[in-house]
Amino acid sequence: MSTGHVFQEKNVMKDDSAIVQSQSHYSLVTEHRSSYSSLRLSDHFNRPEIIEEGENFDHLIRGMTTQSQECTDQYFTSEITRYLFRNGKETGQDLRAIDIQRGRDHGLASYNDYRHYCGLHRADKFSDFGDYISQEVPSFIHISFCAKYSGFM
Repeated sequence: MSTGHVFQEKNVMKDDSAIVQSQSHYSLVTEHRSSYSSLRLSDHFNRPEIIEEGENFDHLIRGMTTQSQECTDQYFTSEITRYLFRNGKETGQDLRAIDIQRGRDHGLASYNDYRHYCGLHRADKFSDFGDYISQEVPSFIHISFCAKYSGFM
């Protein structure tokens, strides 16, 4: 399942509001394929009642299927890294941080443990990952602290 257009954004200048808005908003589109409004993703997390009003469900689905898909890249849109579950507040939570903590709470093995399980060598230092991760990782972080979620991303 590809979620590139929903949860990921291109590297864009932060002041390019038209591009940023298109990545964090869903268009509401009529049967005649004209967009008349948009919904900001973070305004409606855990608040689905908007789609129960009038023809909004059809208009939202139509908008999602006609909106351009963004290129997939390694970054998540700020809608889920800064504004998740904001419930009208200025800022919200970070889904990546929640997922890392959830993995720790459930006792998931580290990324290094999963590498070993899959037949790859255990890394003693980040440079042992070679082509897998950037060499710009701070040297003060020990390899054992690399969470599965972070490593897989």
